[in-house]
Amino acid sequence: NSDSKYYVELSQKVRNIGDIITIFLGNKNLIGQIIYYKLLSESRILFFILNSLVIFYLLNKLYISLKNQPYRNYILFLLLINPAIITSLSGPNKEITGFISILFLISYILDRKLKYIIFSLIFAFFTRFELIAVIIGFLIFRKRRRKTQYILFTFLILLISLMIYSYPDYGYRLLNDFQPTKNGSLGLVSKMLELNQLGLYAVTFIPKLMVNFFGEIVALNFFDLKGYSVFIYISQLLYIYLIFIILKSKKIILRNPFFLFIFIYSLMFTIPAFIQHRYFLPIYPMLIFLAFYKSNIYINNEV
Repeated sequence: NSDSKYYVELSQKVRNIGDIITIFLGNKNLIGQIIYYKLLSESRILFFILNSLVIFYLLNKLYISLKNQPYRNYILFLLLINPAIITSLSGPNKEITGFISILFLISYILDRKLKYIIFSLIFAFFTRFELIAVIIGFLIFRKRRRKTQYILFTFLILLISLMIYSYPDYGYRLLNDFQPTKNGSLGLVSKMLELNQLGLYAVTFIPKLMVNFFGEIVALNFFDLKGYSVFIYISQLLYIYLIFIILKSKKIILRNPFFLFIFIYSLMFTIPAFIQHRYFLPIYPMLIFLAFYKSNIYINNEV
């Protein structure tokens, strides 16, 4: 996709530490992907081979961990059929490193081995700094009691609302530069941005999250889709299916580590003005495990 071409071009311009610092100061979330691509000798072939091998290792490891699960084969099938993720193996991009980071985190949840957290954070660095914050937040919150979790999350939502309210120009300058984003999804982006500026982030959180998940489908523009956008559309159909299963099975509870991570991630990534489904691709594995992982007890800080 276009992001891969951009990372390749940007990586070719980086010749010393000064160039890296300049890029970091301009956009901190570019630096991880550039460093990763540099470590692979700026080779798309090595990028494909290494990431494919890591994913194969993780899927095999998860398959073993799920030996007593009735949906073991189906979970692996779902992990492999999202085209928006699998096609990202073709070149440097944050979607595939984010996907790998979350697979490592799920491995940690199931097996409690420290090495998985370390690798999860490494690949999170290659993705976005916000993902590092979400993983650390998840590790902190899951050790809190349920009542404490509710209090902390309520405080966090109020803090986010106050932060957005304190910046009257929040999102508008950037949003006006991208008319497709502003006018897409039936105009919901602009409407929710206006409500956010009134300090109503708590009100817009769920609708904004749903537009992130299903924006292309809501916009009813299937016949206008081209290239990678078709894969995003298919991915959003998969999200609809998974959320339907989750709601049906009533697994929306903070004691469930898969839901806890999804909730923290969603809080972090619904703050920005932009609505883009690809920012939510890393939680796709978490949605699958939330929907189909069967256990008699919730996995908590003691498991």
